[in-house]
Amino acid sequence: MMNFITDKQNNIKDKPIILFIYENYRNIMFRVAKSIVCDNHLAEDVVQEAFERIIKKIDLIRKVKYDSLRSYTILIVKSIAFNLMTRENKYKTFPYEDVEGIEDI
Repeated sequence: MMNFITDKQNNIKDKPIILFIYENYRNIMFRVAKSIVCDNHLAEDVVQEAFERIIKKIDLIRKVKYDSLRSYTILIVKSIAFNLMTRENKYKTFPYEDVEGIEDI
């Protein structure tokens, strides 16, 4: 994950902010994501996508007070996780044999 952050961000003045967010909030972001998606791999994907969004919005984040930054990162993670679960549940499939009461046509 750390390589992803440093590779994506070429602007030297933004690296300390991104590293601060990563070092201080990555664990809480992961725990929130895992509590929603209930899977380690999906939670990691959610956190990575959250950091992608954070990097895209770094100009706005630079203006935010550090007190609000934790809430903002958690809000991003929740949004991504709920969207992921909605997509997963929308296209969820199940075997035909599990359906009772349907007769062969």
